[in-house]
Amino acid sequence: MSRSASLLTSALLLTTLSGCTVYSGAVNTLGPDKPVSDIAATTEGEVLLSTTPPPFCPALVETYMVMPEEGRTGIVDVALVNGDQLVLEGDYAAAEVAGGVATTFTGDEATMQETFGDAIAALPPAPIYVPVYFYFDSDILTDESLADAQRLYQAVLERAAPEVVVTGHTDTSGSAAFNQTLGQRRAEAVREDLIDIGVDPQTITTRSLGESQPVIETGDGVREPKNRRVEINVR
Repeated sequence: MSRSASLLTSALLLTTLSGCTVYSGAVNTLGPDKPVSDIAATTEGEVLLSTTPPPFCPALVETYMVMPEEGRTGIVDVALVNGDQLVLEGDYAAAEVAGGVATTFTGDEATMQETFGDAIAALPPAPIYVPVYFYFDSDILTDESLADAQRLYQAVLERAAPEVVVTGHTDTSGSAAFNQTLGQRRAEAVREDLIDIGVDPQTITTRSLGESQPVIETGDGVREPKNRRVEINVR
């Protein structure tokens, strides 16, 4: 029974296991282009094809599991060809589909590693997004953001080939031109921090959006700490 999975908000792990794959591959590779039977050439009568699966072809088994994601609840919608919908929600929510029957269960880290360990190891590291905040009219990080920035810097350093995009923002205090420059100063300050700990400068891109994309909408000339930020995206 064929089926497809559409991802709504989460990463999905899927394995498909069948002994028929191995058997039919061997037959198609090793057998003749056209099967020949001495018996069939001399035997008359009706020919019936068995619909019973042979013992060397166990039922196809597909396993689905929602990978855990920090800070969000994963949801996966599995659409079966008969029109049924199977919704898996939450960390390690899982299902096995075999012989037209879906069996749901909740796995754990050990089950995920046992079933999907090789596939997980081959995945690229997940993207990282971290905002850090600055003092008014300054390119100096707030005390509260220092720890977040240091953790992020270390995570970037541990990646083999990171791509880092650093975007500076401001509040609406000051002119648009001034804020465009201030946003760039903040982005460059983060870039220098990354370079200082050993990140390749060629992997870092900086830009400023000034006051144009506030997190919190305000009027002009308003000091808003949440808008005085740098957004760091790592791929």
